[in-house]
Amino acid sequence: MHGDYLPLPETDLKERPEHAVFWLIDTLMNTKEKITIIAVGPLTNLAMALRLEPRITENIEELVIMGGGYLINNIIAGAEFNFWVDPEAAKIVMDSGCKICLVPLDATHAAYVSVKDCEEIRASGTPAAVFCADMIQQRMKGYNEWQPMPVPMTVPVHDALAVCYLINPDVLESVIHVNVDVVTSVGPADGMSLLDVEARDKTRKPNAYVARSANRELFIEILKEILGSA
Repeated sequence: MHGDYLPLPETDLKERPEHAVFWLIDTLMNTKEKITIIAVGPLTNLAMALRLEPRITENIEELVIMGGGYLINNIIAGAEFNFWVDPEAAKIVMDSGCKICLVPLDATHAAYVSVKDCEEIRASGTPAAVFCADMIQQRMKGYNEWQPMPVPMTVPVHDALAVCYLINPDVLESVIHVNVDVVTSVGPADGMSLLDVEARDKTRKPNAYVARSANRELFIEILKEILGSA
C-alpha cells in the first residue's frame, strides 16, 4: 500500500546512541518551559518514559495523540493501528494525568483529502508541496483497493491533522471531554479505545478531549498554506 521506502534524498543524519526513552526523560526533566508532545505512532516509548520517571508529566503542557477510534477503526474491527500495536502503552499514557487531545480516526477520516485538493497543493510548486501531493495520491491508490472511503478517490492524512490542531484548534470539531480507556485483553477487542460518552462509570473522570470530527475545508487550507511556503 505504502511501499518500503519514501523517495527522499539521502540524509546525513545518523542513529544516536541514546535510547528514545531516556532522551524523553532527560529532555522533559531538564526543560526550562513546558513541552507539548505530538504523538503520531504507537505510544511505547512515551509510556516507558512515564513508568521510569513519572515526574515528567509536570513538564508536559499537552499530549496531542493521533490514535484510537470511536466509531471508525482500521487494523481490526474494534481498534486503530497505533493503539492496537501496544495497548498497554496506550492505556498508561491515557491514564497519565496529562492534558490530552485525542485525534482518532473519526476526525482524520472527516478531514479527507481529494484529488482536487492534491492538485491545488501541488500547484504551489514547492518541493514539499509536490512531494506531499505525490504521497497523498499514492495513499489514495492503496485506500481505493484495501479500504475504500465513503467519498471515492479520497484519503485521510492522519498525522497531519494532529499537527494542524496546534496551528489552529478550530480544525477539530465535535470535541468532547470524556474518559478514554484502552482494552488490553487478548482477543477481538484488544487495543480498542472505549469512550465513556454518557459518563456511566462515575469512578472514572474525563481524561481526554476527543475530536469526533474535523473541519475539512480548514484542514486543506492549512495544508496549502504551510506546504506552499515550504
